[in-house]
Amino acid sequence: MKHLLRLCLLSALVATTASAQRGADGYVGPNMLRTSDAVEIYRDNKNGVPAFVEGELSSPAKAADQIATAMAFFEENKGAWRMVNPTEELVVKRIDEDDLGMRHIRFTQEYQGLRVIGGELIAHFTKRGVLRTVNGNFEPDIDLDITTKFSIDQATEIARTDLKSFFGEGAPDAPELVVFPWEGNDYLAWRLFLMSDTPMGRWEYFVDAKTGEVIYKANRIMDAEQTAEIGTGVGVMGDT
Repeated sequence: MKHLLRLCLLSALVATTASAQRGADGYVGPNMLRTSDAVEIYRDNKNGVPAFVEGELSSPAKAADQIATAMAFFEENKGAWRMVNPTEELVVKRIDEDDLGMRHIRFTQEYQGLRVIGGELIAHFTKRGVLRTVNGNFEPDIDLDITTKFSIDQATEIARTDLKSFFGEGAPDAPELVVFPWEGNDYLAWRLFLMSDTPMGRWEYFVDAKTGEVIYKANRIMDAEQTAEIGTGVGVMGDT
């Protein structure tokens, strides 16, 4: 009985040590932002990673150093977003400066060099150069084989055939291979647009690069009559 008890205690100690190495909340470490004294406002998204963080998140940094400052913040807190390597998963999309002198650095999320649809984080710096707010959407825990079974041409033909079956002919643009998180699953997908004049359409398609199935489609040209009802929502690109 004593030997069994010792074995149970040893197993519990090993499990606790492994949990501490991985972190209670994170993929590679714990989420320290929830309890940080520097954080004034914190909100999670549906995936349990930060959607909005506000506070004194850095020391003042010059404009030329703010990308590095933001990256250092993500590296220090990668467990919160369950990132593996922020320098590979976040790519600077653009930098904007507003009338108040604040600078806003937009990072696009990538997975093994592919854009993650809807994955974008924005680092907001005050006029003094302090990282004040980080918000946006990060898709954690992606685990995909990025080898395609359907080519660009095949995906284009699948989308054109599908559109023709209910709407009409459409001229395609150049498809992009992306990671498409949709309804709780992550897909390796070809994303393309099909344009038509009569009837007018700008159809966005996501075609599964593994199975050839149409995962999602939508006409991005809206009828003018639909503007009578006004509301807000979050699209598949993560924009409000």
